[in-house]
Amino acid sequence: MQSENVRIVILGAGFGGLWAARELSRSRARILLLDRNNYHTFHPLLYQVAAAEVEPEEIVYPIRSVIQKRGARGS
Repeated sequence: MQSENVRIVILGAGFGGLWAARELSRSRARILLLDRNNYHTFHPLLYQVAAAEVEPEEIVYPIRSVIQKRGARGS
């Protein structure tokens, strides 16, 4: 089986899913990243949102923008 025919499905765009997509993007496989939300929340900073130190928009990132920085395409 040639690597360009390999398809990989990653369920969840948390830290693990994004890390897996980043590492696998170096291969020639087609990668599909699925998540119920179209954004990634940086959970370690949630306490700062609760304390009104930062706005919620500052810890939420669109998944497409995170993936496109790595040279992948979102659809």
